[in-house]
Amino acid sequence: MSALTRRALLGLAGAVPVALAMLRGTANTGDVASESAQASVLRLQDGSLTQHELSPHWLAGPTVARVTLAPDLVQQWRASLGAQVRAAAVPVVALVRWDKALILSGLAREAGLRVQTHRLSRAVFRIDVQV
Repeated sequence: MSALTRRALLGLAGAVPVALAMLRGTANTGDVASESAQASVLRLQDGSLTQHELSPHWLAGPTVARVTLAPDLVQQWRASLGAQVRAAAVPVVALVRWDKALILSGLAREAGLRVQTHRLSRAVFRIDVQV
């Protein structure tokens, strides 16, 4: 039997909330989205999302900064994004595909941040990060 690596453990830790969100579904994602659109937020956006996958409420509303996530999210987090998220004085909201949702939620939890995962469509998730 092979030993579990840190990356595998982070993937497993992030898979549980995403799996629960998939099973449960979220009927109130519109309410969550409209609440965040009223306050200034730091928006993290998956660069691989199409314009069709970006919902109108995501593009509207006051934004402190909009950061496009790199294909190597772990390296970006370790380089500067993690510090930027921890130092943000506003809520942090990410719109990402399912694979980056697993990684981002795992990295944020590892940093001691609270994370909420909301499923918006079959493969797109919204991640709310709170310090």
